[in-house]
Formats: sequence, structure tokens, C-alpha cells
Amino acid sequence: DIYSQVTISANNYKRGAFGGIKDLELTVKNNSRFIVDEVIVELMYLKPSEETLKSEKITFSNISPNGTLTLQIPDNSRGIKVNYKITAIHSAGYKNYTAWL
Repeated sequence: DIYSQVTISANNYKRGAFGGIKDLELTVKNNSRFIVDEVIVELMYLKPSEETLKSEKITFSNISPNGTLTLQIPDNSRGIKVNYKITAIHSAGYKNYTAWL
């Protein structure tokens, strides 16, 4: 299953004194042997109560087999923490491979 072979992580981003997220980088790692055409990540900015303040979709494209792709996320003036998760993975190579199984 390709979902178990593609992971997302964040760097140690900075938090402003009164909230706000700065210098956030998200990295997708493709541990499979297939090119991943697209990974869609949901990024959520959280309030102190852990409620979602804002949510957005981030798209990573063309990640090589056993490769990584890091995107710099624009600074956000709101929120004190982020949460993120992969919501979709598209890989024509993996799809074609599984069709023959």
C-alpha cells in the first residue's frame, strides 16, 4: 500500500509571541520504488484550544522513488501550532503496477 510508504513531517518552525507561524517547512518522503505524481496535504493552523483556526491544501508534485520534497510554507499571522496530514496520493506507476497483481 503506497499510503504506508509516503510520509509527511515538519521542521521546527517558529511561533510569534502573540501567535503566528513562521519559517514552516513541510517535507514529503516517498519510500516507495515508484514516482509519486502528487501528494495532497491538509495543513491546519490551530488555536490554543487545539481547535482548527484555518485549513488549507498543499500540493506536492513529482517526488522521485526514495526521494523527498520540501516546500516552504508562507508565514501566517494566526495560530500557535500546526497539524498536517496526507489526504491523497496519486502515482500512475503504482496504479499500473497494482493493476497487474
